[in-house]
Amino acid sequence: MQRCGSSIRADLGVSVSVNEALARGLRHRIVSDIEEAEGASDRLMRVAARTCSAPATRKGARRMFKEQTRIYSRVLLVPPSDLVADRYGVWLCWHVDQAGVSGWGEIGLVAQVIDLMTGTARRFALPVQLRGHLIERTFQRLGTTDPAVVLAELRPTMLWSLVLGIVLTTIRAMPEGKGLTEPLPFLLPTPAGVVLGDTMPEWPYLRINTYVGGRRPISAAKARLRAAMLSQVSDLTPEAVERIVCGYFAGLGLQASGGRLGKLHSESAQACFNLMKRVSGVLREHRHLLLAKAERDDGIKRNELLWRWAELQHRTQCEEVVA
Repeated sequence: MQRCGSSIRADLGVSVSVNEALARGLRHRIVSDIEEAEGASDRLMRVAARTCSAPATRKGARRMFKEQTRIYSRVLLVPPSDLVADRYGVWLCWHVDQAGVSGWGEIGLVAQVIDLMTGTARRFALPVQLRGHLIERTFQRLGTTDPAVVLAELRPTMLWSLVLGIVLTTIRAMPEGKGLTEPLPFLLPTPAGVVLGDTMPEWPYLRINTYVGGRRPISAAKARLRAAMLSQVSDLTPEAVERIVCGYFAGLGLQASGGRLGKLHSESAQACFNLMKRVSGVLREHRHLLLAKAERDDGIKRNELLWRWAELQHRTQCEEVVA
């Protein structure tokens, strides 16, 4: 799998012209495909629950993990690397939000968590919202009509978005996090460009608004920020970030267990904080590049953004995450 820090691809294959109407139709196609795949996965899950009891051995749990991975294969964000603590399966999946902050028909993410030794299953809505404009613009900028190409372009970035979302959620639950209410702009690199969005700490979640790059060059300012960001994350593969995120959600059901497993949630959250330090430091240093040109020339706007990013970075400097 391609590393998070890959450079912009020189050759994106055969290009097609994608206008706004076609891009909108292609986004609806992705939404329909995810809805259909989710429905099929849920039906297969119910059949499996009726016909199969929970395995009594680790070997049986691993066999069921492979079967559940096959069931979820059509909606997986990334294939799961392995069981957590030899018994917990965590699958990060594309999801169509039908309620909540994302509204009807917009794409989000969920974590499916199953204790394969007991059959207990939980689903967690993940704190990331993909606006429809993001999907449509990615089709246009990549010059493709293939939904798989668009989702592959966004996949590594979605993992980093989950890290930021977990940090925001954790900070918001702390007493000192109540004062974080103002949205903050951010940029994250993709294999062929960047995505732009806002952290929404009051709720909290991440809203990813648009895509820049692909076959069209990005601005010099955003190219500098992209290069700075890649220098911080190029050593991390999507698989490494996926293991951290999966450990966090598996740990949500283990906090009362005590011992090593009981600490999995806080340890994974701390790992997310450590990754967030890299991202927030770059965004703070290059904060002016996140503003429009007119705002970059406005000293008040620059100082306001500096203060807000400095405040969020301060929250990530804690030595221990209280779960």
